[in-house]
Amino acid sequence: MATALITSALLALTPLPSHHAIRVSPHLPPRPFVSPLRSSACLHEPLDISLHLAHTPRLALHLAFHTPLSRPPRLLPPPPSPHPHAHPRPTLPSAATSPLLPRRPIPFPPRPTLPSRRLLLAAPALLLVSPRSPAHSLAGATPAPPRAPQRFAVASSPLDRRLYRALRLPNGLHAFLCSDGAEARAAAAVNVHVGSYADPDEWPGLAHFCEHMLFLGSARFPEEGSFERFLSANGGSSNAFTESEDTTYYCDVSGAALDGALERLADLLRAPLLSPSAAAREVNAIDAEHEKNLQSDGWRADAARRRLADPSHPYARFATGNRETLRGGDAAALAALAAFHREHYRAERMCLAVQGPQPLAQLEQLALRHFAELPSCAGAACAGARAAYDRLPPPFAAPPPCVTLLVPQREARRLTFTWSVAIADARAWRAAKPHAVVLLLLAHRGEAGLARYLKAAGLADGVEAGVGELTDSFLLLSCSIDLTLAGFAEWRAVGAAFFSYVRALRSRGVPPHVYADARRMRALLFQYAEPPPPVSLVQSAARAARLYPPAQWLTGPALASDGAPALVPPLLAALRPAAAVVTLAAPEHARLAALRLRWGGGAYAELPAAPLLAAWDAAPPLAPLGPPRRNPYIPRALGLRPAGGGGAPPARLRLERAARLHFAPRGARETPKAVVCLQLRAPRLYATPAAAALAEVYGLLLADELQDVAYEAALGGLACGGGVGWRGLSLSLSGFDEHAPALAALVARAARDLAPRAAAFDARREAVCRGLRNLAAAPAAQLCVQQRSLALQPSRHAAEAMLAAAEAASLDELAAFREAAFERVEVEALVCGNLDGAQAEQIVRGVLAALRAAPPEAPPAVRRARRLPVGSTLRQHVAANAEERSSATEVYVQVGPDEGDEWVLLTLLSQMLAKGFYSELRTRQQLGYIVQCTPTELDGVRGLSFLVQSSSTPPQEVERRIEGFLRLFRGTLLLLPQEELDLYCDTLAAQFASVDGSLELQAARLWQECLIQRYDFERPWANARKVRQLTQPQLLDFFDTYVAAGSPTRRRMATHVFAQSMAPDTLTLQPLGDDFFPPLEDQLADQLADLAAGQV
Repeated sequence: MATALITSALLALTPLPSHHAIRVSPHLPPRPFVSPLRSSACLHEPLDISLHLAHTPRLALHLAFHTPLSRPPRLLPPPPSPHPHAHPRPTLPSAATSPLLPRRPIPFPPRPTLPSRRLLLAAPALLLVSPRSPAHSLAGATPAPPRAPQRFAVASSPLDRRLYRALRLPNGLHAFLCSDGAEARAAAAVNVHVGSYADPDEWPGLAHFCEHMLFLGSARFPEEGSFERFLSANGGSSNAFTESEDTTYYCDVSGAALDGALERLADLLRAPLLSPSAAAREVNAIDAEHEKNLQSDGWRADAARRRLADPSHPYARFATGNRETLRGGDAAALAALAAFHREHYRAERMCLAVQGPQPLAQLEQLALRHFAELPSCAGAACAGARAAYDRLPPPFAAPPPCVTLLVPQREARRLTFTWSVAIADARAWRAAKPHAVVLLLLAHRGEAGLARYLKAAGLADGVEAGVGELTDSFLLLSCSIDLTLAGFAEWRAVGAAFFSYVRALRSRGVPPHVYADARRMRALLFQYAEPPPPVSLVQSAARAARLYPPAQWLTGPALASDGAPALVPPLLAALRPAAAVVTLAAPEHARLAALRLRWGGGAYAELPAAPLLAAWDAAPPLAPLGPPRRNPYIPRALGLRPAGGGGAPPARLRLERAARLHFAPRGARETPKAVVCLQLRAPRLYATPAAAALAEVYGLLLADELQDVAYEAALGGLACGGGVGWRGLSLSLSGFDEHAPALAALVARAARDLAPRAAAFDARREAVCRGLRNLAAAPAAQLCVQQRSLALQPSRHAAEAMLAAAEAASLDELAAFREAAFERVEVEALVCGNLDGAQAEQIVRGVLAALRAAPPEAPPAVRRARRLPVGSTLRQHVAANAEERSSATEVYVQVGPDEGDEWVLLTLLSQMLAKGFYSELRTRQQLGYIVQCTPTELDGVRGLSFLVQSSSTPPQEVERRIEGFLRLFRGTLLLLPQEELDLYCDTLAAQFASVDGSLELQAARLWQECLIQRYDFERPWANARKVRQLTQPQLLDFFDTYVAAGSPTRRRMATHVFAQSMAPDTLTLQPLGDDFFPPLEDQLADQLADLAAGQV
């Protein structure tokens, strides 16, 4: 099972200390927020905030707030001005951040000759940039001559080294500019203030349809896929998503190609072609997306709630649409789409965000050049549209008449309460963020929290709280409780406990330290954040530009005012039983469910709500429940230790049979943060299916044991996580370094001394069994990948074998397992950041002392990947889920161990293939919604995966289409000039070399080398040098050897997973043989052998 990190993100609200005042600092270049664990954390207002306890086989607490946790701002003065004044497209592999510019962007080629145009039509996979055609505008407006924009200051952290500027263009469009000369990648996003709430009643899904159609050609760039091809050729990607009130378009690209990317992005917004042929095909894609959504339990729960909303409210509509609601993309649909675009895609309703390596003045010129010509609308029309949003009442005006008994697709039992709450003052709400405090209280898992109470009673596995909609006039707030079997039997009592807890919060009040701690953490995390990837920053900033004044486009979503204490009590008062929309999901409801959700696909029943809600309102108080205590893990010591050799490979401070310690100091980073990664290599932990099942139960029990301390540390900005797997037990710490050494030793002691009660063991064993059973109900594409992994990794345990072992496991077996597993352990450790060498050694010594384990007698066993036979192998399976309507097909070609230039050739080829594969099989042929080409790695063996999930085309035909694409693509490579290949190579080399953009990214790169025991810490830069030397004959030879259709040396495996409705009478399961690749070598083994012999 994958390792789960315990993420921290606490949102807070108390006065900032005096040293956090906004500063005017014109010379400091900036960095916006990055989560303590993830460099791509969002900066925008939290539309899907969640806190929950892990209830899958992982050692994890997850606190995911999609808001930044802030730092103190500085205010960049603006330059002189004459007038001072959640349904994305499928994700494709995107380019990583890169610090090096390619030699130049792919230029506009001349219009091709007739033979080359035929080739372009015959091979849609050609990665050629579309020729530019004469401009024309569907908007019918002639842009006025450019006038000077209004310029505004943007506040940022004193430690931020980026430069910012805010603009208001003459046509009313707002623009956020970020200049970062140290980051060669560029990105842009446009937030359009229109979403599914604006769909006409007769056209559900029209806003989503519009989002899809805008990518399929524009006036200046009419060829479908030209935007994607341009981005791909310059190391970039694009995507978009439609929400209730907003639609966001975004892209990233090499910095040198930013001009061309902005030109294309502006043109698709201004003058999309909206052609009839594209409309008919794209409706099929939307329908495939809808079919995929039908297997999601979250989708079903959302549809169940929407059916109870006021029918006249836009929340009650079917937001994403399908072939039925969009009428197959016929002429009427196209006319409605064109009218929708003309009405809503106006400059005043758009916010642009751009980041690039160019100076601010140049970025401003690019924004003006490409976006000043977007048409504006009459002021009254735009104001009227905004007012319509502002006046929306809450969607659940009347008390809901029933409790919904929902049948989930997976085995899960969940009780959910949802409220719609009116917002009187949107500006004050956004500044104070009272909902963030309430979410923290509802999901509080420490002492006196509801989650801890229910878990101790064996009634629940976890509690989540989140905001699903946050508009200027209302929010939808939900709290969900994941029930155990015992909890489902007593779900009414669980509901009574929940409302008793809310009543205790109301009556006892929220202590001042809750506001103070949360607000301090926002400030600290904003102040010490590292820069996110450009594509993350621009998405967040484009949204913030609609919600906040220009000076607050960075600080507004991140920091909180002191207004929460006045707004939290009324919000808690609104969370009463009589106003709650209640949903209870459980597979046991199948025998009662005689009703069907019209758009959600699931079955349900209804239970009268009034008697139950009255009983919950009268539930007696529960003495143990109350607000959180003071958090001892809020950081106080924030000093920086000596920098050390930043950028150098990590020093090996300890090398012995029991432990290996690698240490990388903080270098030039100015953040008091550290990352500690520990791998406790226990060979017996995952040796058999029975051991693996016990290891999963053990991991959940350890998470329970550590829940209080891990929870408080996470709220204090020190995330703690771990997981079990075939390598052993992994532990990680990431965040403010003050408490890291003590917490590492505490976690190790808990791992060694775990002694659970019988009731806790039974509850966690049930959770493991439920998770293993649910693997069989995964989407067809996921099942394809699972079956390929099982075929190529014989040492991987099948879910069925682990399930049988888990169902038979006992508490005594767990105790014996723990003793045996930790009898002999080797510790691999990596310490990065604001700790010194002595502290790093202290961490390892503390862990070794806590484990009380002997070193291993022999090197642990290693996993070996199976070598496919030359030729083609076919393996077919049928999905166990009878409701699954889609089948999936994977064609996997095996390359081999990571040796020589093959890895860089594979990476380069996969980037060139991905966009063409998507464009041909998804956009043109409409085979399905999930279409992707990605490089893979299994136990050191590389390969290339072509994966398609389709509800309309059987796997045999999909496989044939994949092979046809590969035959056409060979012509692309054959005609690819070396000059164009050099541009691809430059972009990829920049990606290889840009790997340490944040402390977390640096630690992840170094830790991967430690995990596979390769220790090649200079590898990215070596790969960058290799890729710059590749030639077209090398690439063609690689393709012909490993990938090309009909290649006599290709090792290929096709995996089919059929929906039951598509399954053939007989399945083919061809044998694979017993030829294996040699195992990965431990690069320190010789040194350890010398150590044992006394020669070191």
